[in-house]
Amino acid sequence: MREQFARTVLEESPDPVVVVDDGRVTYANRAAATTLGRDPDSLRGATAPDLFDGWPDPDTLARSAREGSSLPLTIRRSGERVALSCSLQTFDDDDSSVAAFLEEHGPLEVENVVDALDDVFYVLDADWNFREWNARFADITGYGDDEIAEMDPLEFLPPEDRDDATAAIEATLSDETVETLQSALVTKSGERIPYEFNAAPLVDDGRVVGLVGTGRDVSERREARLALRESERRRATLLSNLPGMAYRCGNEPGWPMAFVSEGCRDLTGYEPERIERGEVSWGRDVVHPDDRDTVWEAVQDALADGDPFELTYRILTADGETRWVWEQGREMDGDDPGEPDLAGFITDVTEQRETERRLRQEKDRFRSLVQGVDEYAIFMLDPDGCVVSWNEGAERIKGYEREEILGEHFSTFYTDEDVAAGVPEENLAAAERGKAEDEGWRVRKDGSRFWANVVITALHDDDGSLRGYAKVTRDMTERRERERQLAQERDRTRQLFETSPTGILLLNRDGEVVEANDRAGEILGLAESEIVGRPYDDPAWDIVNERGDPMPPEEYPFRQVVEDGDPVYDAVLGVSRPDGDRVWLSVNATPVLDDDGSVAEVVATVTNVTERRQRERELAQQRDELATLNRINELVRGVVRSLVAAASREEIETAVCERLADSNLYRFAWVGERDLNGDVTVRSKAGDDRGFHELVSDVAGEEWERPAVTALRTDECQVVQDIPNEPGHPDDLADAASERSIRSGLAVPLTYGATTYGVLVVYATRTDAFSEREAAGFDVLGETVGFAINAIERERLLAADSVLELEFRVTDPDWLLVDLSARGDCTLVLDGTVPTSEGEILHYVRVSGADPERVAALAEDVSTVTDVGVVTDRDGNGLVAITVSTSLVTAVLDAGASVRSARAQAGEGKLVVEAPRDVDVRTLAGSLDDAFVGVELLAKRERERPVQTAGEFREELASGLTARQRATLQAAFLAGYFDWPRASTAEEVADSMDISSATFHQHLRKAQRKLASAFFGDSAT
Repeated sequence: MREQFARTVLEESPDPVVVVDDGRVTYANRAAATTLGRDPDSLRGATAPDLFDGWPDPDTLARSAREGSSLPLTIRRSGERVALSCSLQTFDDDDSSVAAFLEEHGPLEVENVVDALDDVFYVLDADWNFREWNARFADITGYGDDEIAEMDPLEFLPPEDRDDATAAIEATLSDETVETLQSALVTKSGERIPYEFNAAPLVDDGRVVGLVGTGRDVSERREARLALRESERRRATLLSNLPGMAYRCGNEPGWPMAFVSEGCRDLTGYEPERIERGEVSWGRDVVHPDDRDTVWEAVQDALADGDPFELTYRILTADGETRWVWEQGREMDGDDPGEPDLAGFITDVTEQRETERRLRQEKDRFRSLVQGVDEYAIFMLDPDGCVVSWNEGAERIKGYEREEILGEHFSTFYTDEDVAAGVPEENLAAAERGKAEDEGWRVRKDGSRFWANVVITALHDDDGSLRGYAKVTRDMTERRERERQLAQERDRTRQLFETSPTGILLLNRDGEVVEANDRAGEILGLAESEIVGRPYDDPAWDIVNERGDPMPPEEYPFRQVVEDGDPVYDAVLGVSRPDGDRVWLSVNATPVLDDDGSVAEVVATVTNVTERRQRERELAQQRDELATLNRINELVRGVVRSLVAAASREEIETAVCERLADSNLYRFAWVGERDLNGDVTVRSKAGDDRGFHELVSDVAGEEWERPAVTALRTDECQVVQDIPNEPGHPDDLADAASERSIRSGLAVPLTYGATTYGVLVVYATRTDAFSEREAAGFDVLGETVGFAINAIERERLLAADSVLELEFRVTDPDWLLVDLSARGDCTLVLDGTVPTSEGEILHYVRVSGADPERVAALAEDVSTVTDVGVVTDRDGNGLVAITVSTSLVTAVLDAGASVRSARAQAGEGKLVVEAPRDVDVRTLAGSLDDAFVGVELLAKRERERPVQTAGEFREELASGLTARQRATLQAAFLAGYFDWPRASTAEEVADSMDISSATFHQHLRKAQRKLASAFFGDSAT
């Protein structure tokens, strides 16, 4: 009865019980049959090792029963492996019969695994009610389990995403495939965390009874995308500042473009997207029809040689315009192995753009390859690190099927290097203290490697004993590759930033410089540390506009970009460098936009255009000067024409002043001469200077010499470019000039040879009115006026009935006659002078009291003598011909006078000069004294010159000729003997007169001498 009662109690017990005798099952209650998934009768006689994985040997079995410890076992049920714990009780003395009390722990282990994940897990029934969720779900959302159980799933999503979520849940419950839902997980505090949700239907007996969902925090992925987007924005901004188009295309006819930069629009007139989508074909629509074959062949030839290609060809823009472009490119790895792409840069060389665009936009887009739970390898390890469970994600990631890997040590997944270094054991030891996380290379079944993120969590019983480990592995290979690409992209952008030949500045929204490349520092004369943190409107920049005026803040390129959101191109401004120099910049500024379209940063490129600006200013100044010089030359030509018609010195001076003052170039002009006080007296004037020239005369004195006096004293042109601000000018004079708008002035001496006739002074209302070239033109004008005055004076002298005769004593040894008479102890008389073709003067000097040969030898030692020769030598007297480069005779002629006689004896000379009666004797004497020291005026007297008509001259000449001399001269003239070439020779003329040739020459020479004597008279010049 007791036995029957015990069996009944055991049979109805909810706890699984199996009795094993000598390794075979002798009894199993209904609960055990249910746990093992078999009929109770079929269990009897079954061997325990066949039913239970991990059933111990008899000794271990007996020891565990005696110690009362539990054994971990696993069974297979419905194709799934279930974890059990087994408590043993023996029935006989030899411990061969034991009762095994089973406890199923599979659900607890799965729960622990799920709780070990960083993702949220949840289960919804068909009515959208929460049935299960992991601890991570509660931790992230901040809600308690009781609260979650009562909440609607849509409450965890933002309102704008709930329609999409509703559609996804309904589709999943209809057993449809649903794409990943990108949304935010809304926590109890209202925080929105970027999440990626996946769901799968929960099926029971072929019927969908709910769904299982997972959610993953994608904040890091979003940050990576934002970082990539930011990098792309910056690179696109840099690309937009380069003139031209970067591209990436396939190497096939038509050149299908995978990417073209924004420069395509300016280059071709087409939108980049149209070319990238293939709506516009580069090869068929853009490349000129006549160049398509040439372009294709050139590129293919270069690629065949393994070289980059470079070529120039024509394109057709969207509006039909033909342009020439220069292209350089090369072959590069494509997205598909074995199919390389072409990448390069194309720029418009029709207008020779300044810079090239070389960047290309990254077209690779990251895609999520992991969806739902199968993105993770989730499995259990026993305390020794052997695999005891396996999910589909693990099979997909690691390549092992469940049967292949169960029981294998988890070090199978590590590289040989990590195994040798003890990394698996280190990970387990770290996990035993709580949780271990590691990233590194792992090995798949096929030997390939992948980068994994591994989380290992220790699982403990209630009593704290280690039951095993939950291991979660994520394949991070693609994310690591994305991070590598992002880093590479950042490196490329940084390299471009640092090596750009253009200065680049990056400013934040507040206008502070956050980055600057080396070139920017070179241009601005600052180190990078001195630029970074400096605001764009720092007064130290001292920014001026293109006109040199202070630039208003609203015109700053940064300010315009931030306020308008549009780029600013080619803004020219000047800034001050620390060394005090001003550098002129051409600035391009482009906004970098946030996701909401607001300006987050501004990229500015700066180019030093100081030299270009200087060249442009110099060219403009030269053009202005040239135009002014042309007007001045025309004015001078008009003055010269007026001089030709002038009959007197007064008319010359008046014409010059009026011509200059009547032009719109000058305000006032006057001509003056030196007075007895050393100042200047006005002779002629024209224009209106409101008495300024008189004020100049009043303020001039010992402390300040007026420019007109300086010009007369130095015989050099004097220019004052800014009279009101000229250093050293009296204040009264500067104020008067400013009040009368007289800005600049010029004083040029009126000279001819060694004689200065006066000074021409001109005032202008322009500052810097008299450039170097203009002053040189006035020098020529001064000499021209001096020449005209000299010509007038000489003409008056020749035509005068009476002349002024001036006698000078000369003791200057620089005068040739004084020097030679002193050294030769003789008397020298100047018979006459003749100008040579080289501009020198030939002197015929009569020598008495000395050997002419000795005088000629002495003359050869004089530096001004270029040639000397004895003409006649008769008994110690004779005639010597001496050619000199400078002479006192020249100074007399330049002064408008003539030499009547000149002689020297024993180092003292006397010079008699004829000049017009109204000549300024002081000026003439001063000219001679300037040329030779020691010229003293001895006497001044008027002398009448007899007037002789041409008829009287001929009668006087005829009376001096004999009949034979006159006949010979007339016969030679009529026979053409004096023509060139001669019509008759001397012999022919002599024969015609029936005389000998010698007689003909004798009569002719005597007649010619009498004719020459009558013409030249007794004047030495």
